[in-house]
Parts: sequence; structure tokens; C-alpha cells
Amino acid sequence: MARKKAIETANAVIDQMEEDQKNILTEEGESGIQAEIRKAERTDPQPAGEVLLLAQTEAGKDEDAELGQEEGPEAISNKAMGEENLDESETLQEESLSDEIPSDEERPIEDCAGSGNDNTENTKDTTTNTEGSEATTPVSGGEAELALITDANSIDDRGFNQFSWEGLKQYAEENGKTYTYYTPIDQSTQSYLSAIEGAVNNGAKLVVTPGFLFGEAIYKAQTMYPDVHFVLVDATPTLDDDTVIADNTCSIFFAEEQSGFLAGYAAVKEGYRKLGFFGALAVPAVVRFGYGFVDGAEYAAKELGLEAGSIEMKYTYTGAFGNSPDFQAKAAAWYQSGTECIFGCGGPDNVFAACEATGGDCVSIGVDTDMSQITETCLTSAMKMLTPAVYSAIKAYYNDTFPGGTSETLTINEDAVGLPMESSRFKNFTQADYDAIVEVLKADKDGVTSGIRRDVDADGNTVTIEDVAATLQYVTVQVVE
Repeated sequence: MARKKAIETANAVIDQMEEDQKNILTEEGESGIQAEIRKAERTDPQPAGEVLLLAQTEAGKDEDAELGQEEGPEAISNKAMGEENLDESETLQEESLSDEIPSDEERPIEDCAGSGNDNTENTKDTTTNTEGSEATTPVSGGEAELALITDANSIDDRGFNQFSWEGLKQYAEENGKTYTYYTPIDQSTQSYLSAIEGAVNNGAKLVVTPGFLFGEAIYKAQTMYPDVHFVLVDATPTLDDDTVIADNTCSIFFAEEQSGFLAGYAAVKEGYRKLGFFGALAVPAVVRFGYGFVDGAEYAAKELGLEAGSIEMKYTYTGAFGNSPDFQAKAAAWYQSGTECIFGCGGPDNVFAACEATGGDCVSIGVDTDMSQITETCLTSAMKMLTPAVYSAIKAYYNDTFPGGTSETLTINEDAVGLPMESSRFKNFTQADYDAIVEVLKADKDGVTSGIRRDVDADGNTVTIEDVAATLQYVTVQVVE
């Protein structure tokens, strides 16, 4: 398992560090939706089945594939995707879904279809995803009206793909709509367009694309398929410097800086004084999380009446998403040098593994979704409510209120960002404390909310972490390369 290997790697690094602590510490120092979202209930993360049947496809080729042989008569793949035979040259193979995210090497396009009566979370079938025994909604034909294209990571990635999928799946099941998802072979525009083409050819009326990587693909797809609607999460349709949101597309963003603020505020209120922000790529969403985390820690320290410079903050961008022994080693070095709490933003497994291997009282903070089930070291998570946001966008489409041609940023005022207090592991920071700061943010009391720094200022100028650090009184930021 990837997590076991990650922990072993971090342990090895820590053993070496204990032999030569001084050298390592020296090196480390160098260095329309708003109206609906309140009504949508967020569901717990549930992987969409344990096994997928995979079908090889080619860009631009119109294929309808039968997904193998099922163990049960109610198998989703035949009901929702049709029953035409595959060409002998095409490959069907089984791939078990686990808690590990598959590698990027030779990953085929995955096509897992469902219907409004799917119940894959309870499925134990070892050959295909099947419908639950209590299914009541009939499936018509082989079309899937609703489709999601993953960013080439797995559907159960505990992140954007999974929780966007949960929103689509929830709406489909509640309203008897057929649905499916596709996993492209890689994170390229051409692969995304190929997957979108497959979805459209299979009857998709609305396609959800989660993540900033889809900007260029949707820029092209919204014109190629004017009768299909697109929900683009965390991005706008952009090619080079040209941004166009067509009438059949809506872009959904979140106020990450507010979620990050709450995480930093809670960490300091909990009692932590040595914090770390461990970002991935310095893309706008990650930057906003980071600046909010710093500003939240500053505000909490001020409320507590701490002395100037009481909060130490290590701050870095690794330059890439995903897991890496080097990233895990870097996070482990932070913990070993005294950092108590690290916010892992983009590839949080690196921080989780490092904290688990380090042991002691160190804690971690997850991102985007509730990650408390991943590791007991997870203090809390800076969340974006992806599931209800996607659900509400789909509901708006079927209610003829689809906010096409617009970009919406969902905030604390729509309860679209926040901390999962019911699963957080706070000992000192209470629900009353959380409710109080949320009310401050919703009311923008004393300009607190509007004062949280973002990746750009009101005039569109780039804001750097050095700019942020220069204004702080209670938090001392150490930028680590």
C-alpha cells in the first residue's frame, strides 16, 4: 500500500535525521447556485464501487462498449451503457479500487456507469459494480444523462473527483437519472476532450469537470457541444489569455481563503504556536488557502493577547501535486525541528505520512474535504463543500435555472466553506468558538473577512507571501524553498 510505503520512507528519513540532526536542520533552514446550496445535504465520502471494468479508447473514436460479464442480473454496466460487443482488439480488464491513488502510468479511460437506483457503496461484487437489491427506479436505454470526467486520478481519491462525483451521484439516484464517469489516460487537454466526446456520444446532457486542469478543455468543448451543459469546478474556460464562459457552462469557485482562515484560527485557539503551510503548486486556490491560514493564525493570536512574534509559521510550495518521498522527508524534517501542526494543501498524504512516522503530539490539517478518516493525526480539514455545490448546479439545470455564462464564488455565507467540527479532534477549540468566528466572517465584522489576503489584490495585482508576512505582528513567517 502507498500509505505503508510512505510511512516507511518517512521513518527512514527520521532515523537518518536523528543520526545527523544538526546537518538536516541546517539544510532545511536554507531553503444561481447560492440559492440552492443551503438545501443540499452533504454525504459522507464513499468510493464508487470496489472494482471497475476498464475499456481502452482512442481520441476522437466513437465507441460504445459493453463492460464485461456481470455476477448479478442487475449489473449497472449493461443497463446504463448498452450491450454492444467490444471489438476483439479492445481490452477489458478488472482493476480493484483501494485507498491508493493509481499511478499515472498507462492509465486507460475508465467508464463506470450507474443509474438513478445505483447503490454501489454497499456492493461487494468482485467483477463489476452492481445495483443494490432495493433499487426501484427503472433504467431506460443505454444512455447516461449525467457524466463526470475525473482529472486522471481515481474516482475515490478522497478529493475533488470523489466529492464532485458524490454530488452528481446523489442527484441522479434521487431523481432517477442515469450517470457515469470517465477517467482520461493522462492530464492533458486532448485526453480530457476525448473523454468528453465519449460522454457526449453516450448521451450526456450535463458533464461535470472538477479542477483547474480542465480550463482549456472546457473552453473548446463548450463550443464543440453547444447542446451539452458543463459544470466547471475551480476554473474558468480559458485558452492562453482568452477566457470565455459560454451560455452552456457555469464555473464554480470557493472562497478558499475563508476556509484556510478558519483552519489557522482554530489551530492557534487549540494551543499550537509552531505551524506550517505545506502547499503544492502555487495555483490560485492553494495560494488562497495559504494566505487565509496565515491571516487566521494572526487574528486568533491577536484575540488571545499573545506577544508579538508568538506564532512561528514555516511556509512552502513543493511545486507539484501528489505524493513524493522528497515531500514526505521535507514535512518530516519540519516536524522533527519542532513544527507542531502542518496544513497539507495539495498532496496532504505527504504530511499525514510524515506526522504518523514522527509520532508524538504532532498533528496535521487536511484540505478540500473531511480527511479525518484517513489518519488519526488529522486535527481538522479546511473544507470546500463540493458535494452540495455540484448537486445544486445539476438541480439548477433540471429546474431550468442553470447559471450559464457565469462564474460564481461560494463563500461562508452559503456555508460552502468551513471546518468539519463533528469529526475534528479539538480538545480546546469548541463548537461555540467555531460558531462565533463563523458569525464574524459572515457579518464581515470590523472588515475581518474582506481583509483576508488572496492571490491578487482588489486591483488585480499579484500578492506574494512576502507581502503578507510584512504586515503581520503576531505571526513570523519563514519561507522555505
